[in-house]
Amino acid sequence: MLYNMTTSTGIISNFLENRIAQKALGGPDTGGGVYIPPEDLFVTVYGSINGAEDADTGYEITDGYIPPHARAAFGDILIDNYTLSNSEIINFDETQVDWGTVYGWGLKDSSAGGNLLFWGLFDASIDIPIGQSLRIDAGNLAIKFASPNTTYGGWTSFSANEMLKWFANVGSFDWTVSGTSLALGNNVIVNNTTDNIFSSWTEISTNGTGYTRQLIPRDAWTVPSDGICKNANQIIFTSVATANWGVVSDVVLYDTVDGTHPLFWGHLTTPVTINAGDGFKIATWGLQIQFS
Repeated sequence: MLYNMTTSTGIISNFLENRIAQKALGGPDTGGGVYIPPEDLFVTVYGSINGAEDADTGYEITDGYIPPHARAAFGDILIDNYTLSNSEIINFDETQVDWGTVYGWGLKDSSAGGNLLFWGLFDASIDIPIGQSLRIDAGNLAIKFASPNTTYGGWTSFSANEMLKWFANVGSFDWTVSGTSLALGNNVIVNNTTDNIFSSWTEISTNGTGYTRQLIPRDAWTVPSDGICKNANQIIFTSVATANWGVVSDVVLYDTVDGTHPLFWGHLTTPVTINAGDGFKIATWGLQIQFS
């Protein structure tokens, strides 16, 4: 019998959160050196109700062998609209032992051992006995870099697509060679209430106001093990504004000071009004970015 499964949207692992933080923004190595994306990706299955879990503590099906031989090649990758999916069928070998109940899946960077990158649950659990096969049809395993809500902030379509291409080893980017730049403004608009991908906003005018974007060098971030990047130093925009800036409620991180590619967006905890003569700075650790 052939069991065809569909999946929930993938959840990023703790391992990949920290590696993306290091790659996207810079900062100290979180252990293990610079991550090199794999040539191929592999899908595994989990027999615990919690799937793989962020720290890869779920029970992985090994098909009776150590190291596991129940992983299947992901195959060709499709990246579209900040979503990565399988463009062809993912076929697992016929089972050599009774797998029991299969609940979840994981995406790993090696056919054995390696690191968990994403995990999720199948839409329905199923018992798979000896001598059977499991497959995931094209497009049925999807991973999306989007934001769960608009409370804090999130990705842009540019950064989401670039990061997916990087970790899947189908592209590379260099938008953090010198660092990223922080911009101030208001009225961030996202494309919809499901994905919360940045669409547009109003940046503070640079025409005679004393405002400029502030460069954040790669070594000016902290990258702790929880995947949260924080500014290691104060970010001082100005000590004296030369004209009214108006309401500052949002921030957007760009690829460079003069760059046109927004990377991430966020809301200030409390909007502030900057008038002529006022100063504005963000305290150390006042800016936080988490890849989850």
